[in-house]
Parts: sequence; C-alpha cells; structure tokens
Amino acid sequence: MSDRKSGIWGSVKGIIGSVAPMVATAIGGPFGGIAATAIKAALGVETDDQAVEALKSNPEALLKLKLAEVEFNRFMRQADIDEHALIIDDRKDARDMAKVLKSIWPQMSIVIMLTSMIAAVIYGLFFTTPPDGSKDVLYMVLGQLSTAWGASIAFFVGTTKSSAEKSVQISEMKR
Repeated sequence: MSDRKSGIWGSVKGIIGSVAPMVATAIGGPFGGIAATAIKAALGVETDDQAVEALKSNPEALLKLKLAEVEFNRFMRQADIDEHALIIDDRKDARDMAKVLKSIWPQMSIVIMLTSMIAAVIYGLFFTTPPDGSKDVLYMVLGQLSTAWGASIAFFVGTTKSSAEKSVQISEMKR
C-alpha cells in the first residue's frame, strides 16, 4: 500500500482495529489494498477518502465495517491465507525490534502509559462528576484504551493461539 493510502487509513486505523481487528492488521500490510476494497464495498463508497469520512462521521458505518471484517475473513480463507499468521508476524516484528534495540523500555513505556490512562479514565468515571455529555465519551475512550492495552499486553504474553502452537512445537521438539 502506498504511503499516501496508508496515511489516509492511519487516521481511522484505531476505529477499524476496535471493530474489525483482522482488517486493521491487513491495512498496514501486503493485503492493505484488499482490506481497503472490502471496507469500501461494505460502506458503499468508491474512494478511500469517502470510506475514511464515513467511518469518522457515520455510526452505522461501524456495523458495516464489522460486516466487511466477516467478508474479508471469508476471502482470506478462500484464498488460503492464514490470518493468524499475519497477526503473529506483526507481533514478531515488534519483538524483533526489541531484540535489535536490546531493550523493551519502549514497549514497557506504552504499557505503563496505557495503564495510567485507563486508571485516569476509571477514576474520572467513578470518583468525580464528569461534565454533562462527557460520560459516554469517557466510556468510549475507556473501550479504545482497553483494546490498545490488551494488544500491548499480548506483546509480552502472546495469545492463546500462538501459545498453543508453541506448546505443540515444543512437545514435538522433545520427541
């Protein structure tokens, strides 16, 4: 995907990631064009700019985006593309960066920052009186932060699927 296209989609990648994580993972990778096409088809628009605008301004677009995720996953299965391998490769790249830098402080900083932000939002919701109309926004922010926090924790502990695959590989190596 070209730099211009990835820049366009980058502004809504967080939204896409919270509703359609597989599509969000693909947007930045080699299947970005396919993912963008799936999103545009689901939203009934023709250009990337129109799709991004719809995602930013139309609440119904999130439901359509979820449908795009279903269609995208169906296409990936039909094309025999392992979506879990894409997610694992994405995390592997981040872990390889930590090996090269010989430090996990950038990743730890993100986890600490996200944990602090979640704590602040929870404090704001439960121990103060948010301004009128802000409570819904705080819940939305909490959802987004929780999603990002979960992904950052997965960097360190992996996922159930990848852990299961590692267990199988280790048991096979012992034989």
